[in-house]
Amino acid sequence: MIKKIKNSFICEELPNNKLSIKYNKLSKEIIINKKDLFNEDYASLAGMIPDGSLIKDLMRVYFHQKKDLRKIDLFAVLISKLFSPKSTILYKADISGMQCYINSQTLARFMYHILEIPKSDESMRVPNGYLIPIKMLKLLI
Repeated sequence: MIKKIKNSFICEELPNNKLSIKYNKLSKEIIINKKDLFNEDYASLAGMIPDGSLIKDLMRVYFHQKKDLRKIDLFAVLISKLFSPKSTILYKADISGMQCYINSQTLARFMYHILEIPKSDESMRVPNGYLIPIKMLKLLI
């Protein structure tokens, strides 16, 4: 997976097993921890992102919530914890609830190309990395 990231982004190795990632020279970086890639926090974030959360031009990631506004805070916490983005996480109230979003081309492209989260103009699907193999599922039951 790290090889795919390095082939798709401008990367710089950082101390403590971290990797700085940029989509291009002008985009703001995100930082990931290589040893924690695809842990349960990534699965939680992927489960929170409904269809329409990656703008189709891959410039913004957003989350909208009508009922449980604590999920807005959870979304922001997970984005900060997993990616340490240089872009600001913004909040906006609207007529039907609350939005939390970040204008980050690097983060949007990472979520699309690496985490396999669909864009807003694509149908929702479960990313391959989060499916539990049948054999493992049988062991859990």
